[in-house]
Amino acid sequence: MNENTFPEMLTIAKAAERSGLSEYAVRKLARSRQGRSFTVKLGTKYLINWGRFSAFFNCEAQEPMPDPCRRIRPVQIEGVGR
Repeated sequence: MNENTFPEMLTIAKAAERSGLSEYAVRKLARSRQGRSFTVKLGTKYLINWGRFSAFFNCEAQEPMPDPCRRIRPVQIEGVGR
């Protein structure tokens, strides 16, 4: 059986508590361009991927997380609309 492992996702408050940073600093970083590599936004809530977050502060290279909204493309359907 193939078992999937899921990353540890933390709220801003929990990530701040664990890292020793203020909630304001974690929130500001999560909203920034650099934060895209370890942050997922669900509605109005941000979740921090703890593994990627700690790697960011240890200056480890990491690939940006894919943005699911950028993969959606309009599909042209013949005979519909225009």
